[in-house]
Amino acid sequence: MMISATIPNILSFIIYGSAGRPAHIEEVTPALMVFVGLITGTTTILLYGVVVNRLLIKRVKTLNAATKNVMQGDFSVCMEEQGQDELSTLIHNFNQMTNELKNNEYLNKEFVRNFSRELKTPLSAIKGYADLIKDGTLTNEEQVEYANIISEESNRLSDLSKSMLLISLVDSSGIIQKDEPYNLAEQIRNVIQISQLEWESKNIDLDIDMDEVMVRSNKEFTYQIWQNLFANAVEFSNESEAISLSLKEKVDSVIFTISNPGILSKEDQERVFDLFYILNKSKNKKSTGIGLTLTKKIVDKLKGRVTLSSENNLITFQIELPK
Repeated sequence: MMISATIPNILSFIIYGSAGRPAHIEEVTPALMVFVGLITGTTTILLYGVVVNRLLIKRVKTLNAATKNVMQGDFSVCMEEQGQDELSTLIHNFNQMTNELKNNEYLNKEFVRNFSRELKTPLSAIKGYADLIKDGTLTNEEQVEYANIISEESNRLSDLSKSMLLISLVDSSGIIQKDEPYNLAEQIRNVIQISQLEWESKNIDLDIDMDEVMVRSNKEFTYQIWQNLFANAVEFSNESEAISLSLKEKVDSVIFTISNPGILSKEDQERVFDLFYILNKSKNKKSTGIGLTLTKKIVDKLKGRVTLSSENNLITFQIELPK
């Protein structure tokens, strides 16, 4: 605009000499005014076009090309960020998006690798022992033993599939319904009762201290939390040990605590909620490494908080959920 404003003065200087203006107003003819206006307007439009092309259109075309690359699966695209205008902000957000997509792509590939490995283990065991039974050279005792192994691995495969479906459900649920009123203590007692055969077979003592708490939340999801934590505590408890369970009501929340004897290393404490991470693999061959991951995902979805501590030979999980 500053350059365009000086064009009439420049033309006047060229036409009328060093004074830069006519001696008499009569010298300014309509044709001359039109000529100066055309030159000024044309120059202004050309300059404006150059500026717009450099500052806007060229960058938009580059962004459009980058978007097409992302649509084709190339998440390595990174555009140069210039200036402080709205388009620069858009480019900055675009770069952040492609970086997140690249990270998600890595996580998805890592997930597929881990899931394939976890899926392969029970399938290989089932096929191997089924082939041995099929040969017909085993004794009755061996057939019963191998059939039991096949049954256990089938159950593990079923648990793996069920847990992965639940994780998928939790991840895909944008909004979780939390409007169902129920007694939380009663729900936890139901989990304990259903698992009675497991903890009684190990002669485990239960130390239970629970308030009768009414909440309004998602009954299916909270049930999964207590089931995963209690099953984990039973699994990691030895014969004749004790498991402590506590449920306390606060003003706006409830706090559930479960403890069992044991010690976790620093690495275990840092990775216990990672998908497919199994504590003490040599001792817990039935574990799928999904339960605690699912538990944390559900707690996060319910806007709660989960903490883990390992002190004084006790492993303690604490869950705080809003009422």
